[in-house]
Amino acid sequence: MPQPNTHVEFKVSSFSKDSLRRLCVGVKMQGEKIIVGNTKIPGKTVSFTEDEWEAFIAGVKLGEFEIASLRNFSGS
Repeated sequence: MPQPNTHVEFKVSSFSKDSLRRLCVGVKMQGEKIIVGNTKIPGKTVSFTEDEWEAFIAGVKLGEFEIASLRNFSGS
């Protein structure tokens, strides 16, 4: 059985194509997991199931993670 490619480059947003800094969150698929990492810090990643990722994206689309919303979030 072939092993997933662990050296796949991260996909980054088209809004973060600053060629000098590349300050961005990167995303890739690895097997059945969504892998998210900071493109400036190789090897530091977090993984999510497809269901977890879809729930997060739905929240993003609803504006739940806008900067102002995060600043007002109490965490309780």
